Amino acid sequence: MNEFGKKILSILMTDDPEIEFKIESGIECHRKGFATIHLKYANGQPVSHADIEIRQKNHAFHFGANAFMLDGFPSQTENSAFEELFVDLFNTAVLPFYWRDLEPEEGRLRFAKDSAKISRRPPPELGLEFCAKHHLTAKGHPLCWHDYWPDWVDRNPRRALGRLEHRFRELSELCAGRIVEWDVMNEAQTRDFLEKDWMPRFPRGYIEELFRMAAFYFPDALLMYNDDHRWWDHQADYSPVYLLVEKLLGHGCRVDGLGMQFHMFESLFPELPRFFNPDVLYSCFDLYAELNLSLAISEISILGNDVYFGKGEGAVFQQLAAEKLYRIFFSHPAMRSIIWWNIVNDTACSPTEQKFQAGLIERDFTPRPAYLALKHLIQKQWHTETALEYREGSINKFRGFYGDYDLKIRTDSGVYQRQIRLDRESYNIHTITL
Repeated sequence: MNEFGKKILSILMTDDPEIEFKIESGIECHRKGFATIHLKYANGQPVSHADIEIRQKNHAFHFGANAFMLDGFPSQTENSAFEELFVDLFNTAVLPFYWRDLEPEEGRLRFAKDSAKISRRPPPELGLEFCAKHHLTAKGHPLCWHDYWPDWVDRNPRRALGRLEHRFRELSELCAGRIVEWDVMNEAQTRDFLEKDWMPRFPRGYIEELFRMAAFYFPDALLMYNDDHRWWDHQADYSPVYLLVEKLLGHGCRVDGLGMQFHMFESLFPELPRFFNPDVLYSCFDLYAELNLSLAISEISILGNDVYFGKGEGAVFQQLAAEKLYRIFFSHPAMRSIIWWNIVNDTACSPTEQKFQAGLIERDFTPRPAYLALKHLIQKQWHTETALEYREGSINKFRGFYGDYDLKIRTDSGVYQRQIRLDRESYNIHTITL
């Protein structure tokens, strides 16, 4: 591997026993818990003894990716391969709600499955059906972002906000109970309103208004602010993103979480020593957790192109970096989700981004080493399969990763199949009737 790759890996993979302790202890303490089992028969009589096989079938933690290429490939064979590889690794899908592409003309909504195709923009009904079919958590991205502002929107600030509220209302009618998380505002600190003249110069406090509207129209969803690269500018409680979110909270807005993008774009190469530094990462996560927010790595792209690392080394770098970063992210108690961004190479939004080869899957749908490494972490290392010798009157507990479980319960009267959830926010005392 060339010097560039070695330098970045030396920062991330530093042989620091304190970092490794934070990772291992954090995962053990914050991603696992105990469940207590009580068994009884339908007639109310207790079960004296049983053998219970316990198998985790899903994680409570959200491991996801964007599903922007859903039904977006030339052939059905390719589309099926995309779906299969997606659901084989992820339990969460980010669906695109870019205003410009969902409503290219005022009132002409691309919500239905048979809507005209736009690259990387499957219509919402198609994405929601995909999530329901595979029991995936659905996240909407974004409700508002200046870079995908429709040309037809009135540039008068107040009328534009009124039209945004109309959009929120339409999406709430479509997505109520189906989207559990929204990026309400995307990259507010990179709006550059003095230079970008295609959108209104919104009045002071417009982000507060967006979050108030989102709280009204999406009362049951998690409301996120999504930041691109300001979040690792750690200046304690004067950090730019900290101040932004603190201001929103201070004005009575409901902000449930902070999404932090993690893209290895060339423009950010000078900053790699900062956001690839485990100490910086933990310090940032600790800082934002002080605001009582859920945290998310909302978009992650790790370079995998040999151009940057030497012949045959791009995939090696991507695998090593992905493994270490996922272990760091997963270990922090405030973290809720990790979202890989473009999972298939050569399908990013621009040729510039495509050259990074930051996908987990080759264009011919061959999984890359990083895909296999993450699958091993999520489905092997961070997976619970165990057994419990149940005895009435004993302390019948098992410990496992938070998530959904299948139980096979063998008693003298027969074999029973049941499901339970091991939840971080629950006492996890399960009384099961056979």
